[in-house]
Amino acid sequence: RAGRWQRLHRGVYVLHNGPVPPEARQLGALLACRSGALLSHETAGELWNMVPVVEDRPVHVTVAYGNAAVRSDGLRLHRSRAFAHIAATDVVPPRTDRVHTLLDLAVGAPDAEGATHLVHELAVAHRIHATTLETAAERRRPRRHARAVADAVDLLRGGIESLLELRYRDDVERAHALPAGIR
Repeated sequence: RAGRWQRLHRGVYVLHNGPVPPEARQLGALLACRSGALLSHETAGELWNMVPVVEDRPVHVTVAYGNAAVRSDGLRLHRSRAFAHIAATDVVPPRTDRVHTLLDLAVGAPDAEGATHLVHELAVAHRIHATTLETAAERRRPRRHARAVADAVDLLRGGIESLLELRYRDDVERAHALPAGIR
């Protein structure tokens, strides 16, 4: 009644009336989903330094398929049948691991080419091995951009580590029928 508490989600309150820091928004989203929730997608990407931090972005949370969590303002809820396999261990706050965060970001890419470049770039930057990525994709089977993820795995296996190397392979080696470079 005094206006000192702010309601974040149903049953979740912040006990001050100032701006809510991102960490409090993330914890509030996890509490709103009750037990067994993980930060995921862009939110986990921000925590893993895969995507830039955006202040007003909704908090993405993944729960196990069948969880009774409900949607709320400022909260993007995702359900996963592979929930038991996607959590990072020993991190606070709980979130999807790097490789599954990468797959979530790929699924959210606007087109297949963008998904391939995103997966490849982030896998190289975060030292995610091609085999690890391929195993995670097999286990989860992303419905969207599955071929793009497989293409990124092929690029990693071929030793291509930058967009410049990819363009050289396509625009020079293949275009002029040169022998394939050893990378």
